[in-house]
Amino acid sequence: MSRADGISAAPATFRMARIARGFAAAFCAALPFLTLTSQPRPARGVIDGVVTDTNLVPLPGAIASVMGTEVKVVIGANGRFRISALPAGEYILAVRHVGYSPLLSLVTLTGGDTLRPSYSLERLVTLDPAVITAKPPVAVRLQEFEDRRRLGFGHFMSQDEIDAKGRSFTADLIRSFTSVVSVHSERLGQYAMSLRAGCAYQIFLDGMPQPVPTNLDDLPRPRDLGGIEIYSGPATIPPQYKSLNGLAKCGVILIWTR
Repeated sequence: MSRADGISAAPATFRMARIARGFAAAFCAALPFLTLTSQPRPARGVIDGVVTDTNLVPLPGAIASVMGTEVKVVIGANGRFRISALPAGEYILAVRHVGYSPLLSLVTLTGGDTLRPSYSLERLVTLDPAVITAKPPVAVRLQEFEDRRRLGFGHFMSQDEIDAKGRSFTADLIRSFTSVVSVHSERLGQYAMSLRAGCAYQIFLDGMPQPVPTNLDDLPRPRDLGGIEIYSGPATIPPQYKSLNGLAKCGVILIWTR
């Protein structure tokens, strides 16, 4: 080999070495990327469940969530829910619905598999508020009625007697008293007249005087009445119900509501 050949060969060898070093550097730079992209993606699974009450009725609107994650789904109208793309592993699944006891379940998810759990929530036992009412033997507004009935003056119909008759209209109850005759007028309607005195009764409803004559169809229904008392003459009318203007001279009918 000539000296000239030796001199010309050295640069070529140097260039080949530089090229080799460049390929090696590029390969090393690309190695992490190749390693990362070549790694298999972690296997994932699916939870396809159903939520009902203890009678197996679907519970739409319930919430299923994976504790420790932001995964949360709302149960559909058919009671079913689906959570997908979860990595394989163990999870705590929480199922909640307003008015029912919450439920926690440990599930083990295998990659590529689908779990199909069923959950039944138990309704919370709630006690209805206790309502205690103390009703006196005789309502205050009926105290006068009971006092006069014990004295025996007038004609009386108690609440039990009203209910026993089973009438739909108070006019029917009033007509059942022998001292009352019912009169019908196109202008005034149906009103009660004293058979003894031949004039209209003055009617008091819970102690309040009503127009004379009073249309009987305007009175409360029998189911709302607590008592009826009738006084057919001035002599027996209780003093507090004798009208100063003389309208009670034909008698009074006192009607009490329950």
